[in-house]
Amino acid sequence: MARATLKQVAAEAGVSHQTVSAVLNNHPNVKASTREHVMAVMERMNYQPNHAARALRSSRSNHIGYVLYGPATAAFADPYMSIVMSSVIDTIRLHGYEVVPYFLSSDKDPELRSFRALFDQGRLDGAILMASNFPDKVLEQLHGWDYPMVAMDRFMPELPFPAVWARHREGFQDAVKHLARQRRTNIAFVGGQPLSPACTHDSAAERFEGYKLGLQQAGLPYQEELVVHADWTFDGGRNAFQQLLQSGHPVDAVMAANDRMAVGVIREALEAGRSIPDDLAVVGFDDFEFSRYIQPELTTVHFPVEQMAVKATELLMGLIDKKAVLKKFAVPVHLVVRQSG
Repeated sequence: MARATLKQVAAEAGVSHQTVSAVLNNHPNVKASTREHVMAVMERMNYQPNHAARALRSSRSNHIGYVLYGPATAAFADPYMSIVMSSVIDTIRLHGYEVVPYFLSSDKDPELRSFRALFDQGRLDGAILMASNFPDKVLEQLHGWDYPMVAMDRFMPELPFPAVWARHREGFQDAVKHLARQRRTNIAFVGGQPLSPACTHDSAAERFEGYKLGLQQAGLPYQEELVVHADWTFDGGRNAFQQLLQSGHPVDAVMAANDRMAVGVIREALEAGRSIPDDLAVVGFDDFEFSRYIQPELTTVHFPVEQMAVKATELLMGLIDKKAVLKKFAVPVHLVVRQSG
């Protein structure tokens, strides 16, 4: 069966082909009732827009790159990366674009040239960089290309790169205040290893800074022996709490730099006979869905992944359309108090 054309849809719907085109392009001047009617006709006729033809007419590819740095296996093994990618893909598709995942595995020129070729050949209209572990010098090079790109989950005050990030630091400052109000005085920190030695202002550093600033604001001393850096995993959290126990220093609260390590801390603490939250409070960061399913339910800092994806996409669309847009946006976080602390 031949594919239905735009003019056939227009005839069936009793509207002009310009109206059908306006519906396809999400034009704001189309009445809601007309939009719903035309979309129902398109679905009934199984109409498929010719994206290639639209791209030729508009000189656009209708493709957005979603760029990660490092091996693909590491990204797909991390639930955080998977949730972020899913949110970005869903949001970009709402704008009528398809997403092209792309992995940069090094900062060498051949790799960067291959990535740039996608822009030079007109195969990408823009890109969102999952920049949390991008080396600084790579971001500096990409910024010099003058193509529409937005860095996501990276605070870069010294680089005029369009960016959207979360307020990691403030989240952990609030968590320390919350614990201090409970009269917790020996608050340990289980941090994640820096995401990249060539990367400054990453989320690992921001969360650690939030912990230290929170202690200072609460009038509590920073105790280096209560700081352990692990590998962001469940087992990393377990091993970190073992180290804290073996140190012999009293601990009445643990803040972990992500939920996976926080759950590992809880498991190890319970097996060691600690009562949560009576004599040990545990706080995580991310607010993944599983944080509500464990026992006790995890107190954690909510990281608004969906909001960050929406803001990054809005910023990128403004750059592509050459509209005046805010170049940097910080997404707020908030503490979610549950049973663990």
